[in-house]
Amino acid sequence: MKYKYTIEGIDCPVCASKLATQMAEIYGVSNVKINFLTEKLTVDADMSEEDLLPLLRKTAKAFDSSITIE
Repeated sequence: MKYKYTIEGIDCPVCASKLATQMAEIYGVSNVKINFLTEKLTVDADMSEEDLLPLLRKTAKAFDSSITIE
């Protein structure tokens, strides 16, 4: 399934790339794209949104506590 979210708190493309790499390591996630300019996060994952979203938020908070995903 493909999920789309708003992600806020990323300042640069390098940070976006590093976070996307970390999110892609979550079991069941096959593809992650973060566009820091438009604040969009797109994730392909083989799990429900209610299982995925907490994992994405936990990974983002560990990367930078100011990042939010809605």
